[in-house]
Amino acid sequence: EMKIEEEFIASNSPLKGDQIQHKKGANEVWQRQFGLSRPGEGRTPYLFAPNIGSCVGLTLYDPKTKTGLVAHFDSFTEVDVSFNIIFDYLKRAGVDIKDLKARIIGGMTGKSEELVSNIQNELKKRKIPIVESDILGDIPRSIMMDTNTGKVEVYDFGSIIFPSKY
Repeated sequence: EMKIEEEFIASNSPLKGDQIQHKKGANEVWQRQFGLSRPGEGRTPYLFAPNIGSCVGLTLYDPKTKTGLVAHFDSFTEVDVSFNIIFDYLKRAGVDIKDLKARIIGGMTGKSEELVSNIQNELKKRKIPIVESDILGDIPRSIMMDTNTGKVEVYDFGSIIFPSKY
């Protein structure tokens, strides 16, 4: 089993204190990156994907191991290759793929339909349910995941748009 570390393919630069006050220390996940974490051993339980405009954010959560993943796809991302890498990391982290729940967030109408479709197709191939989505439109978003609970919050420039229902 892979040991979960604070450093992943994603950047691990902490948020500044004046940003989203109640989630200080979150690991940031920028374009074409993903972050993987679970609570414990001094790790931050928070994963944060800022500035998702025409990009699309994907969250995956395993409630049994409390392992969370946030991926930040852009139009240059090879979605199928990225999913293979992501699922390799999840398996090495001891996650049973059948326990995962997905959320898809972001994208802009007229720019991101193909990216959203590719992500949905990869999830369907792996039989991972999408429990929530907030896709397309014209509002840039940011995503915060708490791996203690699997809760996902979507922000519009620091203000919560909606908290996750799951």
